[in-house]
Amino acid sequence: MSNKDYQIQIPVFELSRAIAFYKHVFSFRFLPPHPEITSAHRVEFEIPETGQQGILVQHAAEELQENKAVFHFKTLEIEDVLRRVKYKNARILKDKFIDPQTRNILAEFEDSEGNKISLHQIYPAK
Repeated sequence: MSNKDYQIQIPVFELSRAIAFYKHVFSFRFLPPHPEITSAHRVEFEIPETGQQGILVQHAAEELQENKAVFHFKTLEIEDVLRRVKYKNARILKDKFIDPQTRNILAEFEDSEGNKISLHQIYPAK
C-alpha cells in the first residue's frame, strides 16, 4: 500500500530564486501562505503530476551542511525536464541513462540552490 500523504522539505539559500527554478523546471504550484504562519522564509508547493506536497525553506548559508539529502522525482518525460534544467543553467550531474538492471530512465542534476535532484522515468514497455 502506498501512502501519498507525505511532504518533502527542500532547503534553499534564496527563496525567490528557488521558486522561479522549480516553477520553470517542474511546474510546481505554490500555495498561498497560511494565515497562522507568518514566516517569509518558507513556501508550500504541490507537484502537479503527482499531487505530492512539499515546502521550500530558506536557511542561512551557515545552517546548510555539505552532505545534503538527494531528492528523487518521478517524471513522465525526463528529456523535457532536462531541457528546462539546462535552460536555467543548472548543472547536469548525470545525463539521461538507462539503468541496465531495471531498464528505468534516470538522470541527476543540481538545482539552483545546490541540492542534488534525481529524476526517474519508467522505461516504456516494448
